[in-house]
Amino acid sequence: MQKRRTFNDPGHAHELTFSTYRRTRIFEEDAFCRLFLAKLDASRKAHAYEVWAYVVMPDHVHLLVWPTLEKYDVVQFRKSLKGAVAREAVHLLRQRDDAILGRLSLSAAGVPQRTRLWQTGGGYDRNIHSTAACQKSIAYIHNNPVVAGLCPHPCDYEWSSACWYRGDKCDFQVDRAKN
Repeated sequence: MQKRRTFNDPGHAHELTFSTYRRTRIFEEDAFCRLFLAKLDASRKAHAYEVWAYVVMPDHVHLLVWPTLEKYDVVQFRKSLKGAVAREAVHLLRQRDDAILGRLSLSAAGVPQRTRLWQTGGGYDRNIHSTAACQKSIAYIHNNPVVAGLCPHPCDYEWSSACWYRGDKCDFQVDRAKN
């Protein structure tokens, strides 16, 4: 597996994308979307990041984040977020003995070894360093549900920051992008 390089350049936002293991559609359920957003809020506070845009798709997540400190490590932010979501989501799935656990299980010789929520690797991480790139990233993130056929307009999708940008009240408040 090729290792993804990450650049922690001061003054750059990061467009992050990560997918669930085997593209399992765990985020079709509102409870898991709320869980993801709660852990995103905790991670942004713990690691001093602003969240400029997000969308929680059924089997992947897109984020645009801005580290507020000059010295930062986006890998630590990403690991903290993904780890917290995985621990709690897998715990909830085990509590209710959910059949989806079978899709999330790694096995050897037919014997389950461990459960994985996220696809292996770091996902996608792109440094954003211009206003134009930032605006393009936000538009891409917000249009993702439309392109996927989940809704006709970005603001119709509940698990996105598109409604916040329109001025609507949202459960998860994003930070104002520094355009």
